[in-house]
Amino acid sequence: MSELVPTSSRSIALPTEAIAAMQLARELCTARSIPAAFQKSPADVFMVMSLCQRYGFDFYPTIWECSLIRGRLFFSGKMVAAMLNVSGILAERLNYEYTGSGDELQVTVTARIAGETQQRSVPVKLRDVRTENENWKRNPEQQLSYAGARIWGRRHTPEILLGMMFEGETIDVTPTSVTERTLSSAIETELRKAGTPEQPTIPSPVPPAESAPPHTLSPPEDGVWRPWAQQLIAYVRTAQTVDAVDDWVDFNKHQLAELEQAEPKMWRLLDAAINEQYEERKARNDH
Repeated sequence: MSELVPTSSRSIALPTEAIAAMQLARELCTARSIPAAFQKSPADVFMVMSLCQRYGFDFYPTIWECSLIRGRLFFSGKMVAAMLNVSGILAERLNYEYTGSGDELQVTVTARIAGETQQRSVPVKLRDVRTENENWKRNPEQQLSYAGARIWGRRHTPEILLGMMFEGETIDVTPTSVTERTLSSAIETELRKAGTPEQPTIPSPVPPAESAPPHTLSPPEDGVWRPWAQQLIAYVRTAQTVDAVDDWVDFNKHQLAELEQAEPKMWRLLDAAINEQYEERKARNDH
């Protein structure tokens, strides 16, 4: 029997043995109460569980601070301070002092590493880290504290954050979007690489001009999935909220499962496109 280690006195005990942990991840990824990006993805759930074990976090509130963007696991801004504060590397918790206003608003993040006598500080100005996210307009001091903690951690305790990605960071300097056109092109390219005979050119479904209530799209009768995939992502792109994106996925989960079995490469591309739309709405409405 695998050993169970509770992450806190009020949290679920997670298996420490890998096989048992993956079995639990397979169960958790079927829950509708976790983010859509992690549903049907036990490996990604397993990664979040591993992080919870490392830092002693409760799984359920932690996974809602996680996102999947272009194949990378991202964490919310507040996760940086949480990781640093519980890491055991600090003699006391991070401290924040604010000065200035407007674009000159500045936070100075200060902490002392255990075993040292001198405090380490990092000043961060709003103008240098602000993004277009509406949260920066509604609560700039809070967002600035997230950015300050991240920069402090990257500079003074890189061994804690390592290769983890957080809000405000980018994967590369030239990010690309998975649009309906690139989705179609990528699907055709992957089919050719796989040696699948090229299918006749099929007109792309016209994206709806307005958002429609989430509903089930009829699966293709001829086994040609590309128009169905294009139609679904076209509707998802009109969804206004995270819940609406979730509903589109839920209404079409059986067809998505069929697509995954019939055309796994096409399914991965469609899944990435849906996740991108989900993350855009989450960033818009988060906090």
